[in-house]
Amino acid sequence: AVHMADVMQWLVGPIKQLNTTGRKQGEQAIVHCMTTMDFASGATGVLELGWKFPVGRIEFGIFGTKGMILFPNMRHADFYKKCEDRRFTTITTENVKLVPTAQETFLKAIAGKDKSGFWSIGREALAPCEAMLQSASSGKPVKVKYHKESK
Repeated sequence: AVHMADVMQWLVGPIKQLNTTGRKQGEQAIVHCMTTMDFASGATGVLELGWKFPVGRIEFGIFGTKGMILFPNMRHADFYKKCEDRRFTTITTENVKLVPTAQETFLKAIAGKDKSGFWSIGREALAPCEAMLQSASSGKPVKVKYHKESK
């Protein structure tokens, strides 16, 4: 769930609150879940995960007033923009600027060569996962508590 939460936050910003229905195996492993997320930007996210064998399932989407992004799996995304006639058109991703990988950023941060702050994003990705576990256990919506970085 951490990678999906990371991608979703990177695209539309922090999550205010989420609600997870799930099945847990042990204290820290959700094996099946459906999560709805309310983002501070006003967007809504839906995340479906299934980790049990024989096959797993990962599907998620982000929905807003001007468009939506659908991820039928972790390696593919469909971008749709709402047109004036209320239809949706697909947006191509040919000119997307690549960002550094987590490994590149981590190694640069350890070496003291990265001043971008990208490394702290990983900590932010854990906050929704902690909230998902809490919501799955309680059966209630949970506000996401982000870690404050000390300066």
